[in-house]
Amino acid sequence: YLNFTDNGRNINKCIGVAPTHKECDKITNILREKLKEHNIIGETISKKKIFISHDWTNEKRTNLKSYQKGMTLHINIDHSNFEQNEIVTVDSIQNKRLITDDGRILSISKYKNYDVGKIKEIDLAVGDKIQFRKGDNKNNIINGEVTTIKDIDKKGNILTSDGKVIDTSFK
Repeated sequence: YLNFTDNGRNINKCIGVAPTHKECDKITNILREKLKEHNIIGETISKKKIFISHDWTNEKRTNLKSYQKGMTLHINIDHSNFEQNEIVTVDSIQNKRLITDDGRILSISKYKNYDVGKIKEIDLAVGDKIQFRKGDNKNNIINGEVTTIKDIDKKGNILTSDGKVIDTSFK
């Protein structure tokens, strides 16, 4: 990877692929250390919890048998008593509805604008390239956009090389 990308300076020239999330995480950790050695990224200055989609099909998402206690949902659009970009955890399944850990009810037969995944903590450093997998009007983020971290302020907001300020609530 480093040979094909000029030590990480031209990441569009190569893509790394791993068969499992565990192996992908291992490769990421090795590459991050190499990128630090070559001063492409700085030392970790922040950790951020992010939502990682399971990329379920609509068929799987609408099948209650797919769900278990502790699963994480990302709400894509305001609905009833749920806000856009809110992250909730499934506590139980009752009467063909998901009950969140704070007692709210989500009827998956009526509401389709959510995603199923998990929360993961990642390291962030100046120079990191990040890609957004969800758009967000509040932070002026376009789905699929790639940007570079310029700094992280004392409040934890991410400052990007293209002038965006991504607040701490963004997951």
